[in-house]
Amino acid sequence: QRQMCIRDSNNVPKVLGSVLSILADAELNVVDMVNKSRGEIAYNIIDLEGDISGAVHQNICDVEGVMRVRILS
Repeated sequence: QRQMCIRDSNNVPKVLGSVLSILADAELNVVDMVNKSRGEIAYNIIDLEGDISGAVHQNICDVEGVMRVRILS
């Protein structure tokens, strides 16, 4: 099954890397990703193979700089 993680965050170093590390630790494979920024805000659409658990979702939300996370199935 594939899911999409859509994330808004402050456009600062280490936020995207932290999110990708959380996904890798959960053994979720990134199939495709779009990363765009406009001023101080960054937007990411991450297409994943596998299911994002509630704990993984919360871990992403807890990353400093992350403003909003939405999961689409």
